Amino acid sequence: MFSKLQIGQAMLDQFKLTDEPIRQAPLDESTIPFYPNLSWLHYERLLRVKDADARLWYLKEAAREQWDYRTLQRNISSQYYYRLLQTPEHLRKEFFELQKGKEAEDED
Repeated sequence: MFSKLQIGQAMLDQFKLTDEPIRQAPLDESTIPFYPNLSWLHYERLLRVKDADARLWYLKEAAREQWDYRTLQRNISSQYYYRLLQTPEHLRKEFFELQKGKEAEDED
């Protein structure tokens, strides 16, 4: 009934190529950034974290500190994010300054 040529022409007409660039969808709070050093297991576990702020914090820390899946699981299960929030501000600053100092020593 239909020749391959007719089907091919109909497809080309329907899906014309344009010069417009492909635009990324705007980010909203349900969007999770992609870090190539995290596995799909990391993302699967992160999706089960209900608090969006906590989820984003765990995601960034896991990527920055190169946590494996078990470390991420342990930190989420022990509510590491919420315990850190309960730490007084001056102690948090000292903790992060010590971490930065250790990182600088490791680079030397």
